[in-house]
Amino acid sequence: MNAAPKRKVVLVLGSGFSTSLTSGDRSLIGNRAMPTLGGLAEAMLAHLDGLGVGIGQLPFPTYIIEEVRGLLERNQKLSEKERFDFEQLLSLVAIKSAFAPASDSLRSNADRMKHVLQCLIYLIPSLFAEHLAMDGKLVKNRNLFYAVKDASRVRAIQGEIRHLVDTHDVTIISFNYDGLIEAFLDCDLGEAGEGTPPAFRYFPEVSHGFKMMMPEHVFGRPDMRDLSKYRNIPRVLKPHGSMHFYCIREEIRNLTGAPQLVALHPRFDLSFDAATMARDIPDIDFWRYADPIPFIVPPVLNKEAFLSLDYLRVILGQAQQALAGADAIVGLGFSIPRSDLHVNALFEYAAEERRSPPRVGLLYRQGPSDETLANWTRVFGKAAVHEIEREGIPTQTAESIAATWNSVIRFIAESPS
Repeated sequence: MNAAPKRKVVLVLGSGFSTSLTSGDRSLIGNRAMPTLGGLAEAMLAHLDGLGVGIGQLPFPTYIIEEVRGLLERNQKLSEKERFDFEQLLSLVAIKSAFAPASDSLRSNADRMKHVLQCLIYLIPSLFAEHLAMDGKLVKNRNLFYAVKDASRVRAIQGEIRHLVDTHDVTIISFNYDGLIEAFLDCDLGEAGEGTPPAFRYFPEVSHGFKMMMPEHVFGRPDMRDLSKYRNIPRVLKPHGSMHFYCIREEIRNLTGAPQLVALHPRFDLSFDAATMARDIPDIDFWRYADPIPFIVPPVLNKEAFLSLDYLRVILGQAQQALAGADAIVGLGFSIPRSDLHVNALFEYAAEERRSPPRVGLLYRQGPSDETLANWTRVFGKAAVHEIEREGIPTQTAESIAATWNSVIRFIAESPS
């Protein structure tokens, strides 16, 4: 007798997911709390000020860094009502850089603003690495290890996520630049018990719906693994890119046929044995040919330059198909912010393509100015949207973690297939 087909589930992750794991008195992961969108510009300025002598390691000239600092400082001095959030600042700089030059002076100004935009984009993963990575540094050769404060609760969440993806047909759409969800999916090597083969739920080369390679295989030894047997592992679609994606420079791709993107491997600092493992691999040639700015697609108002990329067209297409075909959609700390019109268009188009509304379950933190419920309702309709948890995503105890994910499983089970 054939088993019933697995229910199709889409998990949509936003900044509230990462904030729930890294903030509060009993935070689980990282060195400090991850900022939400509203606090990102302020956190960026503090990050830049805190770099000290390390500021010389940024891949930008001093005058560009100082212009970025000035931009952030001027914004921060405005009243809260007048202040731009970080997404708006990015759009403002992007629009300035796109002005058609009418003279040499304007052309120079447009070039300068393009560098300012690149520096702002670079500071996003740089800030995230400071908050999450074990050593606070962004540049790695293969593995990006995240600091763990409470291994038991991290393992509890990891177990719940693994159970969900093992029992359902799951696609994850993450708008977060970090690789936390990928670290939760990381293989259980050494955890399954003697004689039990490890389960693989994530490969950077397979999971992201776009051709990628690990750094050591770009110009070094060929990758001899047969990854085709892992085509059914969960997809992790990242329309905004990620702090662990890097572009091979175009001239090198044209010469060698190398992939457009190379991915590091996000991992948690769990069960690490220095006698049998290494945090990273030695220096490799990859960095000589890579763009030092991680591949980030910023939530700017005008994405035309980014929409021309094969990556974004492919990922948005897969995300639309997953949303349109899902039996259930679960939002984890994601509000469908109205400032990102392309993301709004993605969700609205997927809703229009469906024969019937999906069941949408939300886990988020309700606040006086929070628009999560209103935005999801606007797209999918009031009858389709259900609040699973509106006091934030519980992480305080193993019991609250289990209860929350059991609620998610029950919600999915109640969804018509």
